Amino acid sequence: MKRKPLSAREEACLSEPIEKLEIAFCIDSFRQRVGAQKWIDHEAVEVSRLRPPALALWTSADNETYAEYDAVLTTETRVEWRHVYDANGQPLFDQPKRHLVMTVGGLHISPETPYVALTVREGNRWSTIPYSMIKAFSQSGEVPLTATVQARAPSVQYRGTLSERQWGTEAIPVKGNVAQANFKTYGRYAM
Repeated sequence: MKRKPLSAREEACLSEPIEKLEIAFCIDSFRQRVGAQKWIDHEAVEVSRLRPPALALWTSADNETYAEYDAVLTTETRVEWRHVYDANGQPLFDQPKRHLVMTVGGLHISPETPYVALTVREGNRWSTIPYSMIKAFSQSGEVPLTATVQARAPSVQYRGTLSERQWGTEAIPVKGNVAQANFKTYGRYAM
């Protein structure tokens, strides 16, 4: 976010604790371009079969060592119509699609811990575009975010302590249970 000038409101949001996250999962089918010749087809989920996914929340001060966030969280879910936007903010469709929107509250993630990761512990393959479907809020409003769909895998060329690792030599980035296991490993290193 430091590559572009921030407004006074954005600066205020970044200097305050994150109090709430909002994660939207598109439950209608859609097709998303992820490369010049590559597409991902997201399947629809019937509303009667919706079971909100169990999420794990991880925080880090350095984007290297992560610890599971262990506070009592509040979770609210609702289904609403929203437009689907790609990573560049461009709409993918003319019409809105149905989304399962989860609001996670009860947070107090300090500005000194600016890295947050979410992993889905269980549930179906949930369709989200994190660049446009995940939002964080402080007391002053929406916090500007950058996002990715993958987690850094352990280093494959150098296996020293975390502070000695040569980042950029990681294996292929990972998702899901592998990402969650890696966050647990990084957290153990931090202790």
